[in-house]
Amino acid sequence: MRRPALRGHPARRLLLALALALALALALALALALALALALALALARHDATLFRPNAEACASFARYVRDAKAAGVIVMARRVRWGEGEDLGKAFDAGAVPVRLE
Repeated sequence: MRRPALRGHPARRLLLALALALALALALALALALALALALALALARHDATLFRPNAEACASFARYVRDAKAAGVIVMARRVRWGEGEDLGKAFDAGAVPVRLE
């Protein structure tokens, strides 16, 4: 297939600019698709939690959506929160990661 000759076309510059913009958009979309990942970060309000498991009995839809997201490639992670005491009262601190169990 021959590409149409643009020499002398009244909208030559516009067509070339559109072709370049399309090529750049496709390249950007490909780069983003390869380099980005989606994540669901959950904060557990208890510093003594040993794992995260959605409570399907309390909210079946949340449990289902988290499982569906994980199946679709979303990274699911959970971290504990330790609440401050004394001078740190009212402040929240990272208490580390916990494993995620999706049944």
